[in-house]
Amino acid sequence: MSRLARQFVTVLLLGSLVGSTGCSSIRSFISPRRLAQDVAALEDPIFPDERRSGIAGLQRRPEGRQSAYVQRFRQIAQTDPHPAVRAQAIRALNQARDEQSRPIFVSALSDPAPRVQLEGAKALRNLPEDAAVIRLTQLVTDEAQDRDVRIWATHAISKQPRIDVARTLVSVLEGRDFAVAYEARAGLRRMTGGKDFHYDPALWLAYITSNSAPFPATRPSK
Repeated sequence: MSRLARQFVTVLLLGSLVGSTGCSSIRSFISPRRLAQDVAALEDPIFPDERRSGIAGLQRRPEGRQSAYVQRFRQIAQTDPHPAVRAQAIRALNQARDEQSRPIFVSALSDPAPRVQLEGAKALRNLPEDAAVIRLTQLVTDEAQDRDVRIWATHAISKQPRIDVARTLVSVLEGRDFAVAYEARAGLRRMTGGKDFHYDPALWLAYITSNSAPFPATRPSK
């Protein structure tokens, strides 16, 4: 374990243990001990599954949303050499709804590992980001991409009520993967406030291009 990692563990443990002082229940004794195990696992220098398990344990606890932990998750999401660990860190940041991590989520969409891309797309579903639209469009429309990644990318991009996004969704309605087409249709319905032209691209395009305000959320107030 590096000196920086040891310092991180020490600071977090001291802060957590001090915060638990004064509790008299059995849980107050077990909880800091389990916390210590999760923090130690987080910095395991050898086994990636230990690091992944440490993050998973921390994200289930209220402490996992504290600033110091979130900052560490951001670092791990960008630097850990193992995709399972990076994916778990992004999942923790998503669960924390960490808005500062939006650039990390966008970068995750171009990660070599599909499982990291998947977690990035899931996070952007909850925290939409304009900068993600180009890459999400590539994932949605590329039939060679991982199927689950395409599905979640379709869900994420539909959170952006824009003409170019709607066109992207329409473009996959007749694609070979019905799960992607199904999510694209659901996304179009959400964006248009419940309109439904099923899987007919021509009808969807006619509605989107002929309507001055096809997305209810963007309609100007009267």
